[in-house]
Amino acid sequence: MKRVSKIRLFVLLFLLVAGGCTRTEVEEGGITPHTLAEVDASFNLNVLATRTPVTRSITFTPDGTIDSDTLAVGARDSVQTKAVAPLSEVQENQIASLWVGQYDAVTGKRLLNEYLPSMTGTTLNLKLKQSQDGSKSRVYFVSNAGDLGAIADETTLKKHTLAYASTAEGLPDNNLCKMMGKWEGVVQAEGIKDITVELTRLIAKITFTYSVGSDFTFEPASVVLKNAPTLSQIEVPKAQLTTDGIGYTTHTGTASGSGATVYWYLPENMAGTVSGADAVDAEKKKIGTGVTNATCIELTGEAVQGGVSYKDVTFRFYPGSDKNNYDIVRNSHYTMNVTLIGIDVSDERITVGEIPPIEVDPTRMPAKKGGEKEIQITARPGQQWVFDMPFWLSALLDSSEIKPGATITHQGPANVVFKAVEANPKAEERSVSFKIDVNGEDQEITIIQSGSTLTKGKDILLAAVTDSEGESTFTATEGLQWLAALNGDGWLDWAVSNSAISGSEAPGGEQMLKVKATAVNPSSQVRSGKIIVKAGASVGDPAYTNLKQEITVEQSGATVTGSTLSDIAAKGGSGESSFTATAGLDWAASVTTDDWISLTGGTSGTPTTGTAQKITFDAAVNPNASTREGAITVKVGNAVSGTDAGLTKDIKVTQKASELTASGDPITLAATADASGTLTFKGTPGLLYSVTSPDWLVLTGTTSGTTDGNEQDFGYKTSELNLNSTENTGNISVKAGNITKDVAIKQSGSTFTVSKGEIDLPNTESADFVTVDGTEGLPWTVTREDGSSIAISSDIENSVAIGSDQTLTFNAEANIGGEARSARFIIAVTGGNHSKTVTVKQEKGIKNTAVIDQNLVDAFVADRPFYEKTEVPDVGYLPFAYDQGNVSSAEYVDYKGNSQNYTLEETYIIEVDTTQAYYGYNTNATVYCTKKKDGWRIPTLIELYAIRNKYKNDSNAFDGAFEDYMYWSSSVYSTKSYARCMINIVRGTFDNGNAAYSRYVRCVREVK
Repeated sequence: MKRVSKIRLFVLLFLLVAGGCTRTEVEEGGITPHTLAEVDASFNLNVLATRTPVTRSITFTPDGTIDSDTLAVGARDSVQTKAVAPLSEVQENQIASLWVGQYDAVTGKRLLNEYLPSMTGTTLNLKLKQSQDGSKSRVYFVSNAGDLGAIADETTLKKHTLAYASTAEGLPDNNLCKMMGKWEGVVQAEGIKDITVELTRLIAKITFTYSVGSDFTFEPASVVLKNAPTLSQIEVPKAQLTTDGIGYTTHTGTASGSGATVYWYLPENMAGTVSGADAVDAEKKKIGTGVTNATCIELTGEAVQGGVSYKDVTFRFYPGSDKNNYDIVRNSHYTMNVTLIGIDVSDERITVGEIPPIEVDPTRMPAKKGGEKEIQITARPGQQWVFDMPFWLSALLDSSEIKPGATITHQGPANVVFKAVEANPKAEERSVSFKIDVNGEDQEITIIQSGSTLTKGKDILLAAVTDSEGESTFTATEGLQWLAALNGDGWLDWAVSNSAISGSEAPGGEQMLKVKATAVNPSSQVRSGKIIVKAGASVGDPAYTNLKQEITVEQSGATVTGSTLSDIAAKGGSGESSFTATAGLDWAASVTTDDWISLTGGTSGTPTTGTAQKITFDAAVNPNASTREGAITVKVGNAVSGTDAGLTKDIKVTQKASELTASGDPITLAATADASGTLTFKGTPGLLYSVTSPDWLVLTGTTSGTTDGNEQDFGYKTSELNLNSTENTGNISVKAGNITKDVAIKQSGSTFTVSKGEIDLPNTESADFVTVDGTEGLPWTVTREDGSSIAISSDIENSVAIGSDQTLTFNAEANIGGEARSARFIIAVTGGNHSKTVTVKQEKGIKNTAVIDQNLVDAFVADRPFYEKTEVPDVGYLPFAYDQGNVSSAEYVDYKGNSQNYTLEETYIIEVDTTQAYYGYNTNATVYCTKKKDGWRIPTLIELYAIRNKYKNDSNAFDGAFEDYMYWSSSVYSTKSYARCMINIVRGTFDNGNAAYSRYVRCVREVK
């Protein structure tokens, strides 16, 4: 025996002791580990090649499955696969772990067991128990199954099962194959070495290759391995295992439409070999009868054969070594090459889940001769069916023609093209039926031929003239007999170019029928005939009318048209019209109601030509401003002697409107009399005209006559002055024929104005004026309204306007002490509508007044000695003076002169201011009064005297109290220009004072 080196022995011991290996020794039967010596043992482990029980190449055909056994191993290289690749030879032979058990060959007792969790080669060195007395041992080697532990005896070991696990792809778990080997012999004292142990795989391998032939369509949905055991046993079983929860599983492969190779690894399945009643004589009957859980391969998908799609078609294969064997033996490689080229109804390994029903397209077979109907018969392959052909039908099956009346006998699916040997002679459908067993049930197949048809083309409309032609068509089912006939009351016939009026077989498509009219239609109404077309059974059987059609043929009514004349001049003249009527008819023309049209030529004739024919006439001048219409009536054909309105034509004659224009210049005349203008008018020549005007106008010139087409004119003028502010309006009317043109003429309203309508006067005697302006010649008056104050008057009572401003003055007497007063004056044009109002108002009367009259002057003269004696004797002064000037019409002669009397020529009244001031005379006194304006001033001495006398009699006579002090007058004292006379109003005393002194001032003004 070859010695193990120290290093190797150390490694081995290390693995056995420290590397996880287990070792158990026997202590039974008086033999103990201490009494049995250990000796070295060396083994070479060799994995046996797989056995190939049989390699099959199987071809499935529609007529049967051809099986042939060959010696080939493995899948065909020509097949493409999408499946996972099988384990390589290295993987299939790999020893990754090893369990070793030594058993006594006689007693079967275990002597020892060891477990090596990791193996790196195929050489094994270990210690075995030495045999005694030459007894033999059996050493079992179990690879890649894990640690089996201490199995007590050999019998138990043989029955020990190992669970089988695989990947989803069907490969062994971890790509390791469980294997078992055994050696039997004497373990000698000197040891044993170089012992070869053959390891046998506990699993089988299946390589399944399938492909689809070129003439067969199969789309696989799945490929599976069914009934793969889940356990393997150490010792080869004689039959299927029944212990340890044995089960069976299914492994799925990857299916491909074009073909694939699939690999599976599985424990042995000793399903057995059948015999007797379950035995079969052909491979295609091998369907697993007599066995259970036999491993098989199922290829399922959808097949198309004979044009029929079969669903859930399954091909089932049992890899056993012959037709009655179902075993899967360990360490065997089952190779199956399958070619699918058809389905055989007699092959029991083929199941068809669904045979589709026979679907007959609802489309009817065409009614024509030669119409075809294709039907796919979906019988199960190999199934026989029979069909008797009717007399009107033939068929084409597998390129063979079946004659009418023959019988079709056929097996399996087929595509049959049925063909009509004649057209259906009627419009109704006809049919024939037969039955075929589909999926165990009779299915009735009905072939229906459409009813024939006869369709007419469009109706024909012929022209009204003789020999007019028209055409239509009809379409009959191809192959039908046909006939056409006319019905036209003698005026309708076949055209020369019409090709035929009957036929034994109608061609496909439209056929033409041509007819013509043999006479002109004398009426405006359409006249009718018809073409009667028959086909099929309607030709020979008058009672059958379903294939009969009538094409209406109409001849248009005759027509007459006339030209419409719209260019006849308004002034009249000759004209020409025309009409066009269907050729060959009598005609006549006339004018019935329009007296302005008279025919001059072409009033009747025969026959009509079909082209324009002339009629001449004369037209009178149009008296209207609108177009007028007349008509020339033309009658043709039946209308000449009858009442055919359709052949009576009124030729419309339109005459243009006449024209009349008129205008005036100017159209607005002055308000004065004899304002003039000119009217111009122009009208279509030949019209009688006349002119009228309103009474405030006078016409001059020719106002009646005949228009000549040129401008004609006459004059017009106003007859009188317009006394009103409003215009005189009216129309000068020019009438020519029936046309009237109005020219609106106006006479301007006269003007009359007063500069203002209200005057305010003061309460003093006063006056103010307005200006009056009006159209020259207007008479006007001034009238005071009733109730107006007579203290206010006007200086004019009546006048005549001169075309420029005239002054009208209003005067008012002074209003002394009374209420405010007013007067309303109406200034109006006599005979016209001009009227203006002027209101004159005068302020309320003056209360603070004093009268300066001769009595006052005389009193003053009488009081003079008193003033002179007591105040300034022998001093002269001017009582009426206003700073050396007279303020009123008084003569003054100094008393030393020839006369000592004062004479007042005119009485007047003064107003006394209600307020007063205290100023120096020559500084602010005069300014104080003059600033008040409106005539206010410092009073004269006589005026101050008048105030004093009135105050003396009534201290309340004046508004505004007087002071007990001197008041300035404007009268110069004596010859002293710097001094002025003064009076104390309260006391009545007289004095004079320097103008620079300050004294009281009470202003006054003259009011009358």
